[in-house]
Amino acid sequence: MRFFQKSLGVFFFGLSAAFCAPIAAEMSADTSRTGSDIAGEQADFEKSGKPEVGSDAADAGNVMMETARMTLETGTLEREKPENIFPPAKSKKAQKSNHKKDMKGSQAQVAEKAAKNEKNKKKEQEKKQKEKGNEQDVRNFKSELDVTTLKGNMREALKIYPEFSKIVREEIQLEKRSRELARLIKQEKNPKKKNAMEAELRKIIYEHFDVRQARRLYELKIFEERIQELRQQTERRNEKKDRIVEKRFIDLIGTDEDLRF
Repeated sequence: MRFFQKSLGVFFFGLSAAFCAPIAAEMSADTSRTGSDIAGEQADFEKSGKPEVGSDAADAGNVMMETARMTLETGTLEREKPENIFPPAKSKKAQKSNHKKDMKGSQAQVAEKAAKNEKNKKKEQEKKQKEKGNEQDVRNFKSELDVTTLKGNMREALKIYPEFSKIVREEIQLEKRSRELARLIKQEKNPKKKNAMEAELRKIIYEHFDVRQARRLYELKIFEERIQELRQQTERRNEKKDRIVEKRFIDLIGTDEDLRF
């Protein structure tokens, strides 16, 4: 029933278009025609009841009539599908899904960039801390070795006592190993590995203690030799007491002679 109503509606639509098309064409025609010409053409149209053959209005009416006839016979009106001309529109669900994908992609990029920056920042901080620790180690050793050198010169002491320089280098290496191992222990999460690393650290600390004690023995030896040297120097100065006093006297009264003792 619906199909019949639909077909009947299309048929009447075609008929109305066929009858109205000639009138519209005549109204839009050239205004140069006279009133008598228009009246004659209107009378001919009313007598025939058909559009003028060969005119544009007649062609349009014929097309509409043929379309209505095909609709009644086949029940379908074939025409070009819009999707063949325009791409199919995406559904709201598809658009929402694509939007979520874009958001996830951008969020992943931002997270990846932030993680990379954090990693680089952490590496830079560790590098600075390590450099700072090494500088502190050097300062500590310089302050400790300063009292063990002759005339405050550590290089001279290391040249005079090769064994002493060997002990100092060994102590520096043990200090670095203990600091590095302590840092790894703080970061380790596995209890077994952590216990093994702690045992190794204790062993290194004991070894470091022995090396430090050996260094202190060399320090005592250097002190003893330094004291012996100062005693000998004092004895020599006592032997030259009169000469030294005379030179100092001449220096005080304004001579240009460089007198040192």
